[in-house]
Amino acid sequence: MKVFLGVIAIVLGLFMQQTLYGQESPSSLNGAGIFKFNDELNGIFHDILTLKLKQATLRINQVKGKNAFNLIPRYLEDYIEFYYAFIDGKPKDIYGKFMDHKEERLAWFKQGGEGDPYTLFIQADIHLRWGMIYALFQDNIEAFKSIKKAAVLLEKNTKRFPGFIPNKRALGMLHTMVGAIPGKYQWGATLAGLTGNVTQGLEELQSVIEHGKQFPNFEFNEEVQIVYGMLLMYMGNKDLNDWGAINKSLMDFTQNPMAGYILANKNLKLGRNRQAILILNQYPKTDEFYPFPYLEVMKGNSKLFMLDLAAEEHYNDFLSRYRGVNGIKEAYHKLAWVSLIRDEAPKYRYYMSLVEKKGEFNTTEDRNAMNEMELAKQKIVPNITLLKARLLYDGGNYERAFHELESLDPKQLKKEQEIVEYAYRMARVYHKMRKYTDALKYYNETIKKGTKKPYYFACNAALQAGIIWETKKDLEKAKQYYEKCLKEKPDQYKATLHSKARAKMAKLK
Repeated sequence: MKVFLGVIAIVLGLFMQQTLYGQESPSSLNGAGIFKFNDELNGIFHDILTLKLKQATLRINQVKGKNAFNLIPRYLEDYIEFYYAFIDGKPKDIYGKFMDHKEERLAWFKQGGEGDPYTLFIQADIHLRWGMIYALFQDNIEAFKSIKKAAVLLEKNTKRFPGFIPNKRALGMLHTMVGAIPGKYQWGATLAGLTGNVTQGLEELQSVIEHGKQFPNFEFNEEVQIVYGMLLMYMGNKDLNDWGAINKSLMDFTQNPMAGYILANKNLKLGRNRQAILILNQYPKTDEFYPFPYLEVMKGNSKLFMLDLAAEEHYNDFLSRYRGVNGIKEAYHKLAWVSLIRDEAPKYRYYMSLVEKKGEFNTTEDRNAMNEMELAKQKIVPNITLLKARLLYDGGNYERAFHELESLDPKQLKKEQEIVEYAYRMARVYHKMRKYTDALKYYNETIKKGTKKPYYFACNAALQAGIIWETKKDLEKAKQYYEKCLKEKPDQYKATLHSKARAKMAKLK
């Protein structure tokens, strides 16, 4: 009898040890996994969203042993690796250990209960998040696969649990991402049965943000702000109404580098350069937070938009600390521009040679750098006055940009691209100054001289002219200009501009 009781004690002890310190494999859960947030896990989620990644990792390791059936800690672990992938930009890790870990975690998440709305949602969310990373690295095939997997799971989950708010957050991500797929890949989305557009997706995310204002304890309140902001940045969105949906009370840039990244981007996109500099000077930089070197590129851009050539030190700081592949070409490109404005032609050529040799061209800015590098190899150098006007415009310094353009005699411009760009820059400045008649005159001139050319000026001129006519309530003319935008096939910004035009057309319908 004593022997029997001793065996029972050993078995119970082993069972308790397994329960307390973790299951051996996903199958050991036998479909009994749960997804339950609590105060401790909410605190860890907050640490992750504020980039206290080391602290979050330590806390997850401590909490995992408390309830091996709760799969939220594994979900949070995946979020940490997503941030590593996004910030560090190292393909070796992304296509190596991070993908292996993702597949391992998905095996665990499949052990959630069928009656738990989080079971399918969490799996879909993992696919969506890594789909964003694939898209960032221009791996469109893998991005398609991930988005399709997420769509199938979310369709099932929405039918089972139609009132489950996190579903709407995930669907908002999904529909925005589908709507932002470059035009030449839209056939793939159609073939895969993916539907959605940017307007639909953003509205769904905005409704989740509004839900969070009514229910402060909603576990994704802080996270949806970051997801929403990241998607707006990915699309290059400059719509004040869309950016206005962000709840600033949950985005304290003095306590969160990610909030700084998003809010500084917001202000840069809206031409509020000084506000962007304020944010980039105040985001936290202590060892408690995971380093985010790209914020130095943003700070450099903010200074360059004021023609402050001290921007140089920020690009160099980024290049000295960053070990990934994205943003490197952009930084060397901007250093080349600094040299050009200083009238240092040899240094311009040197930095443009580094654009060719260093980094990869996954991001829009890196691809732009490569486009100019190809021109530099043909000894085609940007017009300095047009470059200054462009930078001042991008920083919201419209009066200074206008004075730069006024100082230029367009009759002295000989190169076709410069002639078209001059008309385009004038249109953009007049547009921002709300002188719509002058803006439309120069937009039409841009379209006339720049249509079917490789540069993006005519494409965006058509889009912007459509926006003006929409403002004037002439929807038929607006539609005509959006259609003109979609007919242009520029080398730069085509996917972004076409996505915006399609979204505008969808709204008109």
